[in-house]
Amino acid sequence: KKFYLNATFPETMIGLQTEHKLAQLLKSIAEGEKEIEVVRQVLAEQPDFEPYTAFKRIDRLGFGSHSQSATLNFLRDNEIYALDKDLNNLYKVYDNNGDGRLSYSEFLNAVLPKTSPVLRSLATGRQSYYVSKYEALPYETEWALARVYDKEINYLRKIELLKEDLTMRYDWSFLEAFKLVDEDRLGALDYDSIYVFLKRNHIIAAESDILALLRRADKDGDGRISYAEFVDVLTPNDPYASSTVRKSQVISERPRSFTPSRNRSALSQSTIGGTAKKLSNVDYYDYLSNSASRNRSASKGRYSSPVRQSATYETPKKSSISQSTYISPSKSHQSPLKEIEENQLARALKEQVDVDRELENLKNELALRSDFNLLDAFRFFDQEGRGFITKTELRFGFNEFGLYPTSDEVYLIMRKYDTDNDGLLRYADFAEMITPKAAEYANILNDRIPTYADKARLDLVFSYTTKSALKQVLSSILRNENASEDIRLRLNRRPLFSVYESFKSLDKNDNGFVSLSEFKEMLVEHGIYASYKDLDNLIHRYDKNQDGKVSYYDFVQEMTPKSPSKY
Repeated sequence: KKFYLNATFPETMIGLQTEHKLAQLLKSIAEGEKEIEVVRQVLAEQPDFEPYTAFKRIDRLGFGSHSQSATLNFLRDNEIYALDKDLNNLYKVYDNNGDGRLSYSEFLNAVLPKTSPVLRSLATGRQSYYVSKYEALPYETEWALARVYDKEINYLRKIELLKEDLTMRYDWSFLEAFKLVDEDRLGALDYDSIYVFLKRNHIIAAESDILALLRRADKDGDGRISYAEFVDVLTPNDPYASSTVRKSQVISERPRSFTPSRNRSALSQSTIGGTAKKLSNVDYYDYLSNSASRNRSASKGRYSSPVRQSATYETPKKSSISQSTYISPSKSHQSPLKEIEENQLARALKEQVDVDRELENLKNELALRSDFNLLDAFRFFDQEGRGFITKTELRFGFNEFGLYPTSDEVYLIMRKYDTDNDGLLRYADFAEMITPKAAEYANILNDRIPTYADKARLDLVFSYTTKSALKQVLSSILRNENASEDIRLRLNRRPLFSVYESFKSLDKNDNGFVSLSEFKEMLVEHGIYASYKDLDNLIHRYDKNQDGKVSYYDFVQEMTPKSPSKY
């Protein structure tokens, strides 16, 4: 059984009228989802609807994702007029990583049918076709796609009003509302508990209604609505609303025992994304062997894990106050940095977020090029087929794309991506440099089969557009490393700036590590907004052993200037 952690707060008894409004809201969410599903199915039935072509139709500028302005332009082209608030609400539902853009997988989740695998397969199995940035899709397809967005926006407008009306009531409490539905105290809402709650409030719900509600609210696809998912689906889409939910109300999402609902099998929607598959150096040697023999098969594996260097910096000691009882570290935490130095640190983090975001967007766009693959790209640099790239070969490779890095820039790239510090870039290092961090794009790229072209035909492997996209990525890598080094140098040249004090300023709960939430808190305190994806990229940069948290050793490694000639 689950226990609700509400001892700190007095219980709020929800009245009958508020309970009935909650039941009506859940029913409205289900009915709206069913209506949108009908429109999705109409779109999938259009013979000219091919998802990737439709995705590129909205992505006029070829960024590899949809910004809110791109979606707004598409709607205006089809005489659908939406406000910024409407787009914010729409993106909150489908922008899973919180980067303010819709990736291809997120777009698929928004427009493809959820209840008809046959129609999903039919739509995704069609041949893509070219639509220029000045053209629209065929009339019926364009209209059907716009209709999906229009229906979704109108639905969200209605639901937002109902959510605001409910949550502003004097007797409203998320926790008590959840307990009203979860009568059996399972810690999650399943098919049966929702059905009983609606029936108790004289609302007749069909099986399709409850499944529609689960589709809308059940983010992790386990056939149940956890407390966190319940709060998320009922909270009005105010950008600061989520911060008002009491942390003490959160319930663990894994109860000790749970008997799956008999209707769980009806939820058959597949999950897009997941963990990115990686490749190892062995794959490149297989590639070279297969290229020589013209054998078209390729084996797949994972990136090798680099051996972490032993730390020479002592991690700051953990506070004697245990984390479990240290309820509000940010309130009692006193930053050792002077205010002006902390402002400089926050500004530096913001600049790092911006340059990393630019690079990741270009990597995503390159990954969507159907003729691009990592093995052929590495072979382009490894002209001799030895399985590694020297500094000279790296520079020559950049030269082939019209880029002329300085010795310092080549040194910075080698310092960052040469995981075993032997002065050579191997295939796993190169793959780490080019592969997007986002799992959906990384998996698309890693699944590509190379051409196994010989040295003389490497120039013919990639199209002109793909070479241009690769050039943009390489150029952005140079800019990124230059900007990162300039940030390090600027901070370290400040007389009052201290790397140790900077770490302590970020480590608000004083446990010897900096987490994603602590990076976010530092930025928010200085009026800087960063999406979850931005923060994830920031953690990836600092977290050298990829364990999800930044130690003092990791922090020093990243903050110390790398280029000897500049330092």
